[in-house]
Amino acid sequence: MRYSFYMDQAIVFIAKYFHIISVVVFLYYGYTAKNRRDFIRLALFTGAFALALGLVVSALYYNPRPFMVTGEPSLFTVRARNGFPSGHALLTSSIAATITVFSPLTGGFLWLIALLVSTTRVLAGVHHALDVVASFAIAAVSAVIVRTSLRR
Repeated sequence: MRYSFYMDQAIVFIAKYFHIISVVVFLYYGYTAKNRRDFIRLALFTGAFALALGLVVSALYYNPRPFMVTGEPSLFTVRARNGFPSGHALLTSSIAATITVFSPLTGGFLWLIALLVSTTRVLAGVHHALDVVASFAIAAVSAVIVRTSLRR
């Protein structure tokens, strides 16, 4: 997909680098959290569970990246392999889901970042919408399951 030169550059920049904002906010929040121990436990278990679940669904469902299907080049180079689920979307949404438990306002901001990263990855032609929606679902389900388990 090609848009204007400046739009292409903005899409590429956001798709490739905006996840760093989530990571920085996550690290800062983890460092400054009042209940740091609970935050770290939820973050570690949610991240591990989301990653494991992502690997399982990736093995069960193959969804080639858009450029592999259409032959139309993506806006930036990525490996030609299974795009399901999106790793960037899984990372940013797992961070957002974890922080939402402790701070809905900060979590909401991070969900917007996750949505922006995911949308630009679809616009760049490196993922299908299904890839990023599945990542969001995996992250949300993981956070709910882990939070429920840790409460018991």
